[in-house]
Amino acid sequence: MRTFKDAAERTWEIAVTIGAAKRIKDKLGVDLLRLDKPGADDDMPLLTRLGVDELLLAEIICCLIGEDQFAKQGVTEEQIAAAFDGTAVLAAQKAFYEELIDFFQKRGREYLAKAIKKQLATIDAAAAKAEAILDEVDPEEISGRIFGESPDKSASTPGR
Repeated sequence: MRTFKDAAERTWEIAVTIGAAKRIKDKLGVDLLRLDKPGADDDMPLLTRLGVDELLLAEIICCLIGEDQFAKQGVTEEQIAAAFDGTAVLAAQKAFYEELIDFFQKRGREYLAKAIKKQLATIDAAAAKAEAILDEVDPEEISGRIFGESPDKSASTPGR
C-alpha cells in the first residue's frame, strides 16, 4: 500500500489488488491486470495509454482510493479530483506506479514490473530530451522567420 497527499493535504491510500482491479474494470472498463494489451476502444497497450492519458490515470487512482476513503474523509470523487493539482497528481502517479510494480513483482510477473520501470525511464528520458530541444530554441530567430526578417539584421539589404 502506498500513500500520497492531495492539494488539501489529505492523505490517501492506494493498493493494487485483485479486488481493486475488478472495481476498475467494472467502473471504467479498463483491465489493469492486462497492461500489455490494448483496450477494446484503443490500439495502444494500457501501459502506454497510462503514460499519455492523465485523465484515465486520475480516474484509476480515484477507483483505487475507493468509496470507503471518500466517506471517511467526507469528500466526493469530484472534490478529490478538484484537489489533484500538479503536485498531487505527480505524487499519486508515483505511488500508483510503485504499487503496480510491487503487485506484479509479488505476482511473479516480473516482465510487467520491468515494462513499467522501462516506461517510467522512457518518459523521463523523453521529457529531458524535449527540455533540451526547447532550451536550444531561439525565440528571436523564430520571430524573424515568421515576419520574413533576416536572422542577421546587419545583413539586410540597404534602402529597404
